[in-house]
Amino acid sequence: KLSLADRKVQLNGAVFYYDYRDKQTLGSVILSPNIFGPLNLLVNIPKSKVTGFELQAVVRPVAGLTLNGGVTYVDSKIGDFTNFDPFGAVKNFKDEAFPNTPKWQWTVSADYDFAVSSGLNAFVGANLNGRSAANAALGQNAILRVDGYTLLDLRAGIGSADDRWKVSVWGRNVTDKYYWTNAYKIADVSARFAGMPATYGVTFSVKY
Repeated sequence: KLSLADRKVQLNGAVFYYDYRDKQTLGSVILSPNIFGPLNLLVNIPKSKVTGFELQAVVRPVAGLTLNGGVTYVDSKIGDFTNFDPFGAVKNFKDEAFPNTPKWQWTVSADYDFAVSSGLNAFVGANLNGRSAANAALGQNAILRVDGYTLLDLRAGIGSADDRWKVSVWGRNVTDKYYWTNAYKIADVSARFAGMPATYGVTFSVKY
C-alpha cells in the first residue's frame, strides 16, 4: 500500500504464489457399466500451482472525482495428472490452467459527485469490467471455451447532502454485449450460460 500526492493517489498491490497438493476441481468419471457416459465428479490433482499479482490505483485529481482501476493476473498450472475429459477421452492435463480461471481480470471506474444546492448532491459514474478467455473444464475442449468480454455500466442520481436518501438510475451492460459466464458437459448434453443483456433500473434508498 502506498499513498502519494497528499493522499490523492492510493496504490495497492499484492504478489502471490500457491503450491497445492491434492487440490480438488471438477473433473469427470465413467462408471461401470457405462450407461450415462462421462459424469461430473470432484477429482484430486496431485500437484498444481498458482502465481499472480493484483494491482489497484485510486486517484482523486479534483474534488468530487474518483478514478479507480484494478487488474488481476492469475497463472494457474496443473502438474502431471491423467483423467477423463468431459467427452470421455483419457488425457494428461499437465500445464493446463484450472477450469474457469482466466489469466486476466480488470475493472476501471470513474465517479463524480457534485453539489446541486445546499441540500442536494448529484452524481454520475461509469465502469468497465472484463476478463480474458478461459475453459470451463479440463481438456481445453473448444465447445467449453468461455470467451473473454468487457462490460460497460453507467449510473447517475441525486440525493440529500446528508446522505439520508438517494435516487439513482442505472444501466448494466449498456452495449448489450452477448457473453457467456460458464459452460458444461454432462452425459450427452453440452450447454453455455449466457450473461445478462442490457438491463436498466431505478433505485431509491433511505437511511434511518
